[in-house]
Amino acid sequence: MVYIVLKSHAWSVNRVFPAHSTIARKSSLSISTVKRALKSLIEAGLIRVMSNKSKGASNIYYLCDPTTTEMDLRVAQCDLPGRSEKTTGSPQRATNITNKITKTTTTTEEDVVYLKELEDLMNDSPFCGVDITTYLEKTEPSDLLDRIDKLIFTYQQSNKHINKPAAVLAAALRNGVTTPDGYIPFAERRDNEKVLSRKRLEAKKKAKELAEKERAEITEAERRYKTLSDIERESLRARAKQLIPVELRNFKYAVQAKVFELIIEPNQ
Repeated sequence: MVYIVLKSHAWSVNRVFPAHSTIARKSSLSISTVKRALKSLIEAGLIRVMSNKSKGASNIYYLCDPTTTEMDLRVAQCDLPGRSEKTTGSPQRATNITNKITKTTTTTEEDVVYLKELEDLMNDSPFCGVDITTYLEKTEPSDLLDRIDKLIFTYQQSNKHINKPAAVLAAALRNGVTTPDGYIPFAERRDNEKVLSRKRLEAKKKAKELAEKERAEITEAERRYKTLSDIERESLRARAKQLIPVELRNFKYAVQAKVFELIIEPNQ
């Protein structure tokens, strides 16, 4: 919810600087919950913060590109009020959320229609005046996080403002969220990232081993080259020049590198 409010107020450069109290008011969360959510968003790489030391000034938040970051479910957990933090919605609060909301990201018509339909579900929803924790208590943790993840994914694709973000969240918790096109479940994204991370580590290890092997071979080639007679060295250089491109034959280091290769692998 905190991410949605930040996204709603972001400029074209994805920069936003609302006060904690403003975020709390527009998300129907407490200030302490907002602070925890912001910290989790920063740790997850979804936003960057530039602290403003001026008296009375707000921090500046930069929203990161969602295609380059992985959503951490801890964000969704921290983004919701705890059981001890009762948060009540009201028609006036839902109306106030419409103020100064702009969108800058790209979207498809399907995304816009979907978001509008999701918001319209609140016409018969008992959200206004009802504790939002009612929905949290009735929803299984796995379903809760799944719905929030889908909602955030859909929201990230939209360039239209949502008149009642808090109401949309309540509707998603109450009615569920239709899987948007292109959505990859968090668990699958996490598993894919683990596989990619393991492959990156393996590739890095192999590259390191190869580099160490090459350094050892060059060191050995240099040692053996020093033991050769002048005639043997000249013969190697002549052979090396015949094996490298014509345009490189006048470059000393290119010839020398090929000489070392011939010492390491003489059957070329």
